[in-house]
Amino acid sequence: MKNKSLVKLTSLIIVAVLLGTLFFTGLPVSKLFGYYDVAAVNDLIKYGLDFTGGIYIVLEADESEGEVSDDTLDKAIATIRSRIDGMGVSEPTITKQGSNQIRISIADVTDQQEALEMVGKTAQLEFIDPDGNVILTGEDVKASTYDEVKDESGLMVAYSVKLTFTDDGKEIFATETAEHIGQQIQIVLDGEVISAPQVKETITEGEAWITGMEDKDEAVNLAVLIRAGALPVAFEAVHVETIGPTLGAGSLSKSLVAGLIGVILVMAFMAVVYKLPGIAADIALGLYIIIYLYLMAAMKVTLTLPGVAGIILSIGMAVDSNVIIFERIKEEILVGKSVRPAINAGFKSAIATILDANVTTIIAGAALFLFGSGTVQGFAVTLIIGVLVSLITAVFFTKRILLWIVDIGKVDSPKAFGAKESKQFSLPVVKQGKTFVAVGLAAMIIFAAFTGISGFNLGIDFAGGSIIQVDMHSEFDVEDVKALMAEFDSGCDVTTAGDDGTYVMISSSKDYTDEEKNAIMDKFAEEYSLEYEDLLSFNKVAPSIGKDLQKQALTAALVTVACILIYITIRFEFLFGVAAVIALVHDLLIVVGIFSVLKLPVNSSFIAALLTILGYSINNTIVVFDRVRENRKRYGKNIGELVDVSVNQTWTRSLNTTITTLIAVGALYIFGVSTIREFTLPMLLGFIAGLFSSVLLAGNLWYMFKTKKTSK
Repeated sequence: MKNKSLVKLTSLIIVAVLLGTLFFTGLPVSKLFGYYDVAAVNDLIKYGLDFTGGIYIVLEADESEGEVSDDTLDKAIATIRSRIDGMGVSEPTITKQGSNQIRISIADVTDQQEALEMVGKTAQLEFIDPDGNVILTGEDVKASTYDEVKDESGLMVAYSVKLTFTDDGKEIFATETAEHIGQQIQIVLDGEVISAPQVKETITEGEAWITGMEDKDEAVNLAVLIRAGALPVAFEAVHVETIGPTLGAGSLSKSLVAGLIGVILVMAFMAVVYKLPGIAADIALGLYIIIYLYLMAAMKVTLTLPGVAGIILSIGMAVDSNVIIFERIKEEILVGKSVRPAINAGFKSAIATILDANVTTIIAGAALFLFGSGTVQGFAVTLIIGVLVSLITAVFFTKRILLWIVDIGKVDSPKAFGAKESKQFSLPVVKQGKTFVAVGLAAMIIFAAFTGISGFNLGIDFAGGSIIQVDMHSEFDVEDVKALMAEFDSGCDVTTAGDDGTYVMISSSKDYTDEEKNAIMDKFAEEYSLEYEDLLSFNKVAPSIGKDLQKQALTAALVTVACILIYITIRFEFLFGVAAVIALVHDLLIVVGIFSVLKLPVNSSFIAALLTILGYSINNTIVVFDRVRENRKRYGKNIGELVDVSVNQTWTRSLNTTITTLIAVGALYIFGVSTIREFTLPMLLGFIAGLFSSVLLAGNLWYMFKTKKTSK
């Protein structure tokens, strides 16, 4: 038995190491003749704009001339995709959003400004005669290519765009040029005259040239626009976000380091607190990470900064499942069972609790995916995948690994499992229940009042506006930058950013146009000797988008709470669900109130964090309720003792699961980038508030409701 278990455990570890190596670095594999390399699986993972740099655009159709149909959006998407393909950009993401919007993500784009202009242009091409009549449109052009204009000696002197007409267009153009010899025919793009050549003779070949191009890029882009065709309706860019590759690369490296630190600290905690089972959990956690990453690669999930937060959070939750199991094993050992039967019994009794706790998190993740957009959806996907994988590793791998370790070491000492007879501190749960409930309700009222008085500091996601981040390369005077910006926007806020304070962050309630943004960058380039590449990021959101996001956030929160209430009612009973929802509202009001008082920005990341709190804070509450349900037969109608005993049997595991999650998410907050801190701070606050509500509030609320119902 010992040798077999040793072989199995060693083989599992070797396979895990090989898979980990293959994922991150690839493997040199020997062949009969020479060597060849197996590429790293990591290369298959797609990275979001916040890691690679790129542009994110939401285009909103102009509905002034009538309702926009799905067919109209489909045609527009096809046109936009053709334009982007013509730029040589690979794998853009273009999808419909709502009933009149198109969402576009383009990673690793070299010239972001050029891409913005190409994507959003209506590109309505018209040929207009001297009388103002439209004689031809872009639909009469079957081909457009850039062309070089050469002098008599053969030297290239300019660039132009060559247009080739359809057969019908060829006839019309020949007729019109014959009638207007000596006059101008204007070539107009989106209402702007781009060329107005004089007709010198009848043109029968069905070709025309647009001249006056400043450089090759302008000629190529114009040819692509015309070739792709005009958009079926006019679109306005209501949300634009550009991220430079420098900022993205820095975000990736810092996030990886922060995540690694979090994982190491969680593993250390498990080994110290749970001894031998903790070591088994650490091995299983390594397997969990490998399986998770391979699934990410296989599903081609786009990894974003919030997605990293989802991965780290799910790692903390994977450990949570182990904590629930190990505490059960300790209980079984303390009542006299030997090690192996205690392990089997501990896993068996913990499964229902783990399933109930994780389903609620999946509910929150599903709401985030259905009602969120962009990076929020990325977070939801990584969170849901993580929860599902954690169920597999915690229930199956951890048990096998732990049994193998027991067989190898012939371990039968309770101390190796952290199980020792000691007087555990007993919480006066029901005895001080009215006090705990009063404190919880008072906190809810106080923080709700703070929120009502202070209001919210809405980020540009919700309020609309613009944010520009520029790399100044050295320390700068904020007042000097404010003076520079006064020419463009005297009401903007200017702050320092970056780890060394060399980034300038300009925030404004104004929706800067591309022209205004470019003018600002030109001024910075002039005053501080900067390049356009020093524009690290630009984010603008129209007010209409902000209102839509607020509606989506409220809908997602209500749907999540309703689904959790229904699920708990089915699995437990309605009064359990009511108590759990009040506890969740307590957690949310505390987080919202703190953000309101401190005037911290409320944006899409904040809402995603709140919904995550909804899904996670309920975990510890379900652990308590599950124990109440289990103990019910034993304590019968003595509801007070039932709640008191159940909470005291579970509060240490609630504390430990909260600690492991705080360690994982806290590492991201301390060592991660500022963007991810916006995401993790409300989580940290919510998890701490959730520890109080799940241990001391939820059970007492149920006790009060149940007692009142019984007395009636």
